Amino acid sequence: MMNYIKTTLLVATTIFTSSCGNYDKLLKSRDYLAMYDAALEYYEEGKNNRVITLLTGVESILDGTSKADTIKFYLAKTYYLESDYATSTVLLDDFRKQYTRSPFAEEAEYLYAMSHYSVSPNYELDQGPARQAQSAFYEYKSRYPTSERVTEVSERIDELQKRFYDKSFNEAFTYYKIGAYNSAVMALNNAIKLNPNSPHKEEMMFLVVKSNFLFARNSVESRKRERYYNTIDAAYNFTSSYTESKYLDEVNSILTNAKRLSKSDALTEGDIDIELSDEQIIKHNKLIEKLQKRVEDGKMTKEEADNKEKSVLKKTKAKAKKRLEREAAAEQSEVLPKNTESQTEK
Repeated sequence: MMNYIKTTLLVATTIFTSSCGNYDKLLKSRDYLAMYDAALEYYEEGKNNRVITLLTGVESILDGTSKADTIKFYLAKTYYLESDYATSTVLLDDFRKQYTRSPFAEEAEYLYAMSHYSVSPNYELDQGPARQAQSAFYEYKSRYPTSERVTEVSERIDELQKRFYDKSFNEAFTYYKIGAYNSAVMALNNAIKLNPNSPHKEEMMFLVVKSNFLFARNSVESRKRERYYNTIDAAYNFTSSYTESKYLDEVNSILTNAKRLSKSDALTEGDIDIELSDEQIIKHNKLIEKLQKRVEDGKMTKEEADNKEKSVLKKTKAKAKKRLEREAAAEQSEVLPKNTESQTEK
């Protein structure tokens, strides 16, 4: 038994040494066809580093020959298999534009899209790579409508579209979440306009109603009535669009209150929340992005990030409340001189 094991190890060592020796000799040789053939054999064996080295060595030498498209395709695909998507994206893009009639053209189109897809982040981060991936998948479907990959590609397109919908909603909802209701109204309406088929549309229209109402309640007296009218318009828009919504009771309640308050001489009703300034909104959004990055990097838990955000938001709203009080005082000071002047004339 021991002799068998020794023999097996000896054979394996001999083969390995021979293999390494042949590879080293190829690198030093000028036998480019042998290097080409060996690269394809190494590809089948999954020895990607050797494939890249050998094909890179013969690429310029055999350019213009019948082997050029094979070299460029396998070089690009090997980078893809090595998860070097930055390189594979560039090489596959060049290939699909240069070799439109190559037998590798279809797979190159698919791998080009997958290279973008593989680096596309979750919906909370920049969706540039995801949009490039979706565009590439659409192009693939257009060029190869009968491909066996069409079903898979269509599913990936839908998946990416959902990310775009989620990101659009999440960005708009962030303004509502931090109490920036005027900004929330604008962001939500813009998201609805740009994504009319979003699965979040009903919720966004509801949040438009609620944001308008909360914005009106936190406004200075001179602007309340106008903003309650905006709430009424948003509420009617919602009820005409969704007659059986789970939000319908709350929308009708807001509508009733908005009508009552818009006709009242005393428009003040208890504060619900505080509107943030544009500068505070921008600063808080940067904090949210920073916390999300720390969670993704494993430096902070989701619960810790949420608690940190709530703590900072509380302090930010305290500052915003003081700003609102100053604005109200300034508005009152503009009214008092006029009243004094009127009394003097009498």
